[in-house]
Amino acid sequence: MGNKGLKGIIVGVFIASILSAEQTKITISNSIGDQILPTVCKGKLSYLVCWVDNRAGTNMDRVYGQIVSEYGMLEGTEFLITSTSGISKPIITFNPTNNKFLVTSFEWNKGFFVSNNGSILDSTDIWMSEEGIYPEAMCFDGDKYFAVFYCTYGANKHKLLGKFFSKDGKSTDDTLITLDEINIPKDISIAFNNNQYLVVWSDALEENYDIRAQLLSKQGKLLSTDLYISYEEWDESSPKVSSDGTNWFVIWEGDCQIKGRIVSQSGQLVDDSAITLIEDTDSYFPSLSFNGDMYIVSTSTINEFNIIIITRTGKIVRKESFSQNEQVYWTDISADKFGYLTVFSTKNTQDYDLYGMFANTEVYEFPDTNILKIISNPFVGFTKIIGYTGELQIYDILGRKIETTDITDEQTTFGHNLKRGIYFVKPRDNSSVKAFKLVKIK
Repeated sequence: MGNKGLKGIIVGVFIASILSAEQTKITISNSIGDQILPTVCKGKLSYLVCWVDNRAGTNMDRVYGQIVSEYGMLEGTEFLITSTSGISKPIITFNPTNNKFLVTSFEWNKGFFVSNNGSILDSTDIWMSEEGIYPEAMCFDGDKYFAVFYCTYGANKHKLLGKFFSKDGKSTDDTLITLDEINIPKDISIAFNNNQYLVVWSDALEENYDIRAQLLSKQGKLLSTDLYISYEEWDESSPKVSSDGTNWFVIWEGDCQIKGRIVSQSGQLVDDSAITLIEDTDSYFPSLSFNGDMYIVSTSTINEFNIIIITRTGKIVRKESFSQNEQVYWTDISADKFGYLTVFSTKNTQDYDLYGMFANTEVYEFPDTNILKIISNPFVGFTKIIGYTGELQIYDILGRKIETTDITDEQTTFGHNLKRGIYFVKPRDNSSVKAFKLVKIK
């Protein structure tokens, strides 16, 4: 098989993978005390999960981090990032040019660089803002960071401000961009579409909280005014925004439902009405990510955890609910083409613990086979296949064939000689069966 043909198969596998992935629940932290307000961000080879933790039992909360591999395995142990006097959800942004996460939070005046393996780097010079100007959201546009801050001034006056930082965390200049002078903003989110930023927030400009937005150029020029994503007769909150590289998708919570809307690159609403993602139930804590092909929404409904898969055009293609023993709080999600990790807290009889739900391309069924499956994928050491006998060809991520295995029966194992990494496997004597992803952990 040539590289060109396999690459086409790989693209098809990526699209199908998120629709057929199995969920794996992992315990991220269940230490004594509460683990709340989790945030997750995908790096090149791993996820960084951060949360607020009061295990010390004092009035000073702490922010901890945990590295989770792209295969859904905990790597290393929890590590302390900083102590804080204020309780707020950490903000994480990944910079692929230097392979570092930048962590900050509301009421902090500085950020912390964390490497992909969990070691905390020197943060002495990463000053985000002055006292009274608080970071609320941040993203990396490929060249620099853009952070959004909230401040109050005068008698009950509020501002949203924007500021650029270089890839090493230095302020590019002292200019603060005024995004809006608003009433009482909350739940601010930002996404970059390769050319522009869209900032969204919930704002009680009138009687109820509504979902508003501001469009900016990559240079920070305001491109829209008074952009409303949603305007209803009830409070709407918790907006999240993500981009497919061209348009944006915005989700929010309102009237105990989760809704969404596509915003074009020109800042226009694509449809006349919002898309209802979850209805007629108490829905909270929505989060959103884009995996390179589809949007993935996670949210909670009482004691259930929900995953919703949505196309770029806003079509819902899959909904899944996962029952938990306790009520789910504070969800967040991060995705790429290999899978996703969503994190959430649940309260047991004593305190809040932190969990994750991980999914990747684990099991596939194919048109001309009855039950063609890989057992244990991701795997350690070796694995096996059921529902197929014959020659099995294994390719690396670049499309090079590196191994051929003869599967004689369901007890035949393979993968012993593979190094840790991602591979693609295809049965040779069944042309209708497409390649599927294989992940070896160690």
